[in-house]
Amino acid sequence: MNFLESRKISKLLTILTLSLILILSTVTIIPTSKSQVTRVYESTDVPRNIYDLETIESIIYVQDKGTIEDINVKIWIYHSFDRNLDVYLISPSGTEITLFTDVGGNENNFVNTTLDDEASISITSGFAPFNGAYRPEENLSKLDGEEMQGTWILRIYDDTTTNEGYLSAWSIEITYPSPPIWAQWWFWALVLGVIAVVAIVIIIVVKRRKPVSPAIPIPPPPPPPS
Repeated sequence: MNFLESRKISKLLTILTLSLILILSTVTIIPTSKSQVTRVYESTDVPRNIYDLETIESIIYVQDKGTIEDINVKIWIYHSFDRNLDVYLISPSGTEITLFTDVGGNENNFVNTTLDDEASISITSGFAPFNGAYRPEENLSKLDGEEMQGTWILRIYDDTTTNEGYLSAWSIEITYPSPPIWAQWWFWALVLGVIAVVAIVIIIVVKRRKPVSPAIPIPPPPPPPS
């Protein structure tokens, strides 16, 4: 190995080592409890017809794990007599939240209606088609601290005859703490990848290094003839 090749390999090893140190140092640099993630999860089993004096359910399965810090619900329901409807949200843990019951009078529909504890108007004081944000009848904050992963259920009951409708769409928006970096699969994949590259380079360097031949002493010249 010549001097130039040796310098290149030395620089490469230095860069890889510093990269690994930087990756590992982020474990202490990145906060684990202050940052948050907000994600929206939408139902895929809609539309669902709403029949008189019957209960329907629609589900959302949340794959992500996390502790709920805030949750909002958005719905689109088309119905010609809003006050017929009683609507509930049920968490994977079985907690049932009353979103609204018998609101809207004889008016029609819930269009892009968001149920949010922080809204300025209660759903009981709103008017159809309830476009915008409203506080639900029961606080969604009851779900704070629960595990978000699992099956969420929207349950709708039509408590009167004559008027029917359908659930067009619904979604939930959940805010939860950002998981620490060392809990991410890509972090360990990156660390293992850097370690593997460093190991391969070291092996190549060792294999290409030629052993120094031992010095053979030169025998002294024979004495001159007498």
